[in-house]
Amino acid sequence: KEPVTLALDKLQPKTLKVHALGGAELEHANADVWVLQPADKDRVLEPGYGDRFVLELPNHAGSGHLWSVDELRSEGFTLQPFTADGRQRDHAQSRNVIVGSGNAMLSYVLDPPEMYRRPPEKAGDLDPIYARRKKVSLQEVTPWLPASQAMDTFAFNTEFEPTREGLSVSEQEKLVLASLQRKQ
Repeated sequence: KEPVTLALDKLQPKTLKVHALGGAELEHANADVWVLQPADKDRVLEPGYGDRFVLELPNHAGSGHLWSVDELRSEGFTLQPFTADGRQRDHAQSRNVIVGSGNAMLSYVLDPPEMYRRPPEKAGDLDPIYARRKKVSLQEVTPWLPASQAMDTFAFNTEFEPTREGLSVSEQEKLVLASLQRKQ
């Protein structure tokens, strides 16, 4: 039998992306799926338009703690937990009965704001870099306690980039700014 590491090189990237999304299809063939975990906290990401995010976060649902998007600081992102049809579950995998919250980690799909779900029609329709910077902030809270008493937080920043040949738009902007500063 072939080792798993060798089998991965035979999979199409689309297959891996769809698997990471729990079976959901991507709207755009060139879009990527970013799988983020607690170690990715406070990072700055440069996703392309149409990219999607999967967050694997600690699961404390058994004690009433749930992850939610901080509406004041997440600038249009939406968060949905993975849902699985129990009828399709492979019951032969495990006969162990889990008591409590179950999995230590729970996966969520995070979709970007509508304006970044597809590439702009024309290059002139592109927002300036400062407008494409978005913060994503989540809190693990209980419904009966104020949000200020969150058990945990997870936040990161994004700078959405259109996917095309050559340098990214932000790299082009940085080079132009550096050139202008040298002239002064």
